[in-house]
Amino acid sequence: MSEKAESNKSTEINFRITLDKDNVPERLEWRADDASTPEYQSCKAAMISIWDPASKNTVRFDLWTKEMMLHEMSGLVFQSLLMIGETYLKATGEKKLADDIHKFAETFGVESGIIKRANEENPDDEIRPFNLDL
Repeated sequence: MSEKAESNKSTEINFRITLDKDNVPERLEWRADDASTPEYQSCKAAMISIWDPASKNTVRFDLWTKEMMLHEMSGLVFQSLLMIGETYLKATGEKKLADDIHKFAETFGVESGIIKRANEENPDDEIRPFNLDL
């Protein structure tokens, strides 16, 4: 066997979605070969983005259950925006643009009530990131 063939690894991530009669997700479950547990784990939402090089477009799968509360969705979006900034920095090294994404995430976090400013009476004070009120 060649050295290259030995270094190839394959892994899977699976989703199981239970829909109601109107095709609205009632239950979302996921599992991954490399996860700490082999069993399906329950979740309330999943946002999956896949780059299609043929169409040069992003294919998205945004799913959430009926039980997903507004503050949970706000937390998911806030944390996803932060991770997008981290991913963008790691992939491109473009610190300024990654910082801009993080600034927008902080603004979203404050406006949605997920994070609070250090001093609510003085909105010009610095934002305390990661003070999640979920």
